[in-house]
Amino acid sequence: MAQGGAQAAGMAASSAWAALACTRGCSSEWPPSWTSDAQRQSIRGLFESARPSMQQRREQARANAELLRNTEPGDKDYQAVVARVSRSAGELASAAVSDAAQLRAQVWGVLTPEQRVKAQQLGEQRQQRREERRKKFRDRMEQRSKAAPAGASAGS
Repeated sequence: MAQGGAQAAGMAASSAWAALACTRGCSSEWPPSWTSDAQRQSIRGLFESARPSMQQRREQARANAELLRNTEPGDKDYQAVVARVSRSAGELASAAVSDAAQLRAQVWGVLTPEQRVKAQQLGEQRQQRREERRKKFRDRMEQRSKAAPAGASAGS
């Protein structure tokens, strides 16, 4: 639960940021080849300096999720644990958004105006592809639900 909140906060980046920080599931190189060697070194340094706090947040989110999983709903402290984990997840998400915005601004500062335009264009293209994939997925799910016989369950 806490981990999901932190992940959702991490997804709050704009399309231009996505073009800059494609770190998961991307085929493109990072930092992009259209940056100079000095820019790539600077950007890598920015990400390396941000890594410890990001790792600490991930570890805390995992610990929160584990605490919640390991607490039985019948325990007398269950509601207190839920409240504590919920509060912590909110704080983690808030910190993740703030730190990502700060990192984005720092990386953006390394780029030239022309590179910023290119990053914006690439981000918009990536967003368009993402929306197309989501639409195809929703269409497939809709077709499957129409093809399923009425009253049939997924596990039958």
